[in-house]
Amino acid sequence: MFELALLIALVALVVAALRGGQAGSNNPLVLSLPDHYHFTLSSQLACVQPFLHLIVERATNIARTASDAPTLFFHVRDIVLHDGEYLLAIALRQHTLYIQAINQAANLTSDQARYAAVEAFSGAVMIHHPFVAQADEVVINQLADTVQAVAIETGRGVQRLLPPTLIESGN
Repeated sequence: MFELALLIALVALVVAALRGGQAGSNNPLVLSLPDHYHFTLSSQLACVQPFLHLIVERATNIARTASDAPTLFFHVRDIVLHDGEYLLAIALRQHTLYIQAINQAANLTSDQARYAAVEAFSGAVMIHHPFVAQADEVVINQLADTVQAVAIETGRGVQRLLPPTLIESGN
């Protein structure tokens, strides 16, 4: 009788775990180290963490010397992933790097659509961390160059996505 109760409890735990895993698969993965970084990733992008940690490692000096930088957006082509591409947003707020990644890039056919998708996701994550400082082009370029350098070193392709207004004006 005891064995039957134990078996039922074990089956119930396994079923609950399986259902919990399926229900939570659409929830974003949030990782943070206070005063260093805050990642918000689509659940399918957990495997890109080493790439993001390299970016944080290389951008540490930028984050220490600069307090804030506006959000930069990128389209990443990644050989590690089955789908091969995702969208990335990186911002600096109060010496902390905020990085968001979503895997909708393959479904979008234009850079404007990619920009809009990652900007919307990032905006929802960063709603309590608005950019209020003056944009420093040197810091912006340093962050963009860091992402580009880490991507090249790790065999990824990265394209910076610009706001549609900058694309239309030719900047």
